[in-house]
Amino acid sequence: MRIAFVTAELAPIVSVGGLAAAAAGLVAELRRQGVDVEVVLPDYGPGGDGARLDDEHVDELHVPDWAGPAYVRSGVHPVAGHVNLIDVPGIARPHPYVDATGEGWPDNAHRFFAFSRAAAALVQRTQPDVVHVNDWHTGTVLAALADPPPSVFSIHNLAHQGHADGAWLGLLGPRAWHYEWWGGVNALTGAVALADAVVAVSPTYATEIVTPEGGFGVDHALRMRGDALVGILNGIDTDVWDPAADPHLAATFGPKDLAGRAVNRAALDERFGFPADDVPLATLVTRLTHQKGV
Repeated sequence: MRIAFVTAELAPIVSVGGLAAAAAGLVAELRRQGVDVEVVLPDYGPGGDGARLDDEHVDELHVPDWAGPAYVRSGVHPVAGHVNLIDVPGIARPHPYVDATGEGWPDNAHRFFAFSRAAAALVQRTQPDVVHVNDWHTGTVLAALADPPPSVFSIHNLAHQGHADGAWLGLLGPRAWHYEWWGGVNALTGAVALADAVVAVSPTYATEIVTPEGGFGVDHALRMRGDALVGILNGIDTDVWDPAADPHLAATFGPKDLAGRAVNRAALDERFGFPADDVPLATLVTRLTHQKGV
């Protein structure tokens, strides 16, 4: 089976939030199970070594004038494996989503709609068995495919939906009318309507987002999908998150030898100037956002 996996983030190439880790973990596990996964990412620009590929070749993608010129740079990343990086006008930025002040780039809709149109052109060229799109940034891939393969849409963060002017309905593709939302465009609800399966990132999240309290205004659109909406719990890649082999720790440890935990705690206390007495240490790994309870 061949899957075209289209995402705005994939660790370690580009990582802003949980989407990058979830996408990387799923791709790695599918490949371990023998699935042929073609990763499709925006080419955000040089930004260090993250986007350097071996055995690289570049091809042009045929897209409408508003989305082009578009090119795909394909090759092997030392960690992420084989990937396809798509360049369209405006997609390359120092940060994928926001400027130096933390405000979203004003042309984000154009940037990701153009990327999605180019990704759809790549899907049409390669004819995968399944196309898997993630969050609103890639939702309009399904608008551009008149006769798509079976499709999956994963919702990682329902709060961000890709709202845009209704004029886009005439540009997104042959199935654009599914994206109409109160006179405008909603990239997320269109993908919800078109995907053969809609996946939330946990069973609990799947039950939350179909309620008015947790649905961010689109709970009705999600309820309309019935059993096509499922929740599959995000896991972790235990090859990456393994304290017995983590080179970033001061000392490794495992379930049969926990001595390294005390060494790591001491190293952390020293690095950050914490008091060395025996008191609990609470940590939180999260974005600083209202959604996370900060």
